[in-house]
Amino acid sequence: MNNLYNLIIKRRSIRKYKQDPIPLSILKKIVNAGRLAPSAANLQPLEYIIVSDKNLCEKIFPHIRWANYIAPEGDPKEGEKPTSYIIVCVNKKIKEEGFEKDVGASVENMILAALSFGIGSCFIDAFSKSAIKEIFDLPYYIEPTTILSLGYPSESPVIEEAKDSIKYWKDENQILHVPKRPLYKIMHINKYEKKEEDQIYKVFIDGASKGNPGLAGIGVLICDFDGNKIKDLSKFIGEATSNVAEYKALILALKELKKLNINAAIIFSDSFLLVNQINEKFKVNDVKLKKLYKKAKSLIESFNFIKINYIRRSENKIADSLANKAIKEVKDEKWSYEKRIRKSSS
Repeated sequence: MNNLYNLIIKRRSIRKYKQDPIPLSILKKIVNAGRLAPSAANLQPLEYIIVSDKNLCEKIFPHIRWANYIAPEGDPKEGEKPTSYIIVCVNKKIKEEGFEKDVGASVENMILAALSFGIGSCFIDAFSKSAIKEIFDLPYYIEPTTILSLGYPSESPVIEEAKDSIKYWKDENQILHVPKRPLYKIMHINKYEKKEEDQIYKVFIDGASKGNPGLAGIGVLICDFDGNKIKDLSKFIGEATSNVAEYKALILALKELKKLNINAAIIFSDSFLLVNQINEKFKVNDVKLKKLYKKAKSLIESFNFIKINYIRRSENKIADSLANKAIKEVKDEKWSYEKRIRKSSS
């Protein structure tokens, strides 16, 4: 049993491979391990395509996205590519949805079986399903869900305790470092022990511009998860467009969260543009917004967890009032100053 535990502890995702071919007999054993994994209601909707032909492997390779955090540096180079793949498919005549747990259990079995033969692997979810269906001329009811790349390892990634980020990275010697949340942070014995640093906060942001561009203000409301106010901010930012104000509100919120040592938050905005740009659904074309976008994304990466959600304006009234308050205070101050000037000159 200790051998199995040690195998699990040893497992790493491998993306650089020696070019020695894997015997078909071993590939069949790996698939057999996947076949015997638990299956909900024992429906067994999964089917497997072993790919060991070099030409087919070459056809598959360009349709895979590798190591998104360090792409393209993390992509296997020539002489490092997988020598085999196993494509896990679902037969939708058997099960149309809810098969993802079957896939996870099956792939993990295959990963450990492969490792027992000294073979490295990578669990791949980011690939072109349409391309795979075309390459293998799959019938309409067979859907590729996951690809397991395989080969004898040509790298030795190391794990480290996750601190400020969970993103894997390469050092100057091209060794891959993989941050993992420490056991004490994720393990609970006989009860759930809530940790202050893991609490998720709610943040509401808004930017307002009178004239677009015109006098602009930003508002931020920070609450605990139950909605109790922690802090609010109202700031005048000079003349700006409403989109610039929205981004500056997000950046102010992120900086304030850092000051408060808050590492996890859901941020709510009524800017459809900002939410979709930050979530990488819309492109950023405006030059000014690009700079603010990069700054915001850089700040987001330094948190344990940040999610940006869209809400209706009617649900964002407090942040909206804070943004408009900043503009009103400046207008009132300007009006009062001009009134005093007029009185002194009369």
